[in-house]
Order: sequence, then structure tokens, then C-alpha cells
Amino acid sequence: MIGKKGYMYFIEIIFAVLIVALLFSGMKPTLNSNLDNSVVLNNEYMAFDILRTLNEFDIINDYEPEDWGLIEDFVSGFTETYQEFDLDYCSSSNVCHPINDGALGSAGENNLDNLKANFGKQDLASAQLVYRSSGGNWSSIRLYIWDKV
Repeated sequence: MIGKKGYMYFIEIIFAVLIVALLFSGMKPTLNSNLDNSVVLNNEYMAFDILRTLNEFDIINDYEPEDWGLIEDFVSGFTETYQEFDLDYCSSSNVCHPINDGALGSAGENNLDNLKANFGKQDLASAQLVYRSSGGNWSSIRLYIWDKV
């Protein structure tokens, strides 16, 4: 016969094995969305770097009016073939204009709603550069980058 100490030790081992089995069986693999987040984060860094480079190359500066065609060509030269982008210009009165084909579009409140409508639920990465325009007013350019689906 097993003594009382041996019996209790046996029961403790059974409980330990059951607890460990329950813990491991209750663990479910989770969807790893870090890859998706890293793509958006990389696009965001890229958008910021492109806008900073626009400023460093004096394509956007305090003394000359903006050349929207040159700005669009500059940005398209830095984006990859699997990416798309959109630009907005926001004046000091917080009215934003989409930049399309080298020209400012009609005044709109925010092009982000239009972007989401056109591209569904896809995540957009964005960056914004605030600068003093040639007229002396604070203005900003927003750059949205996303991967083609």
C-alpha cells in the first residue's frame, strides 16, 4: 500500500499535469497584425522623409510660389511601383485642396474622406509638412501613401 504522503504526492502531480494541460490547451494562436502595422509604419516614415526632402531641396520654400507639377513629380520619383500616393495643400484658413495632375483641385474640407471612399478600408499612411508660404502665411502639404491592393 502507498502511504498517505505518497498518495498526496501522486495527487499533486496529477493536478499539476492537469493545470499545465489546461493552460496549453486554452491558448489559441492570435492573428499577428504586426506585419500589416509595420507596412503602414514604413509608409509613414517614407512619407515624412519625402516631405522633409522637399524642404531640404528648396522645392518648397518661403520665397517662391509652389510648383505643384514639380512637387508631384518629385514625390512620384521616391515612391515604389507598388505604392500610390495623394497630396493635399492646406492653406492658413484650414481649407484643403487636392493636388492632381500638377494643379490644385477645387476647395474642399478634407480629402481624407475622399481617399477612404475610393480605397475602402485600406490603411493609409500620412505625413504633413507645415511651412511658411511665399505669401508669408502658414500652409501645409499632406502626403498620403498606401500600397496597391
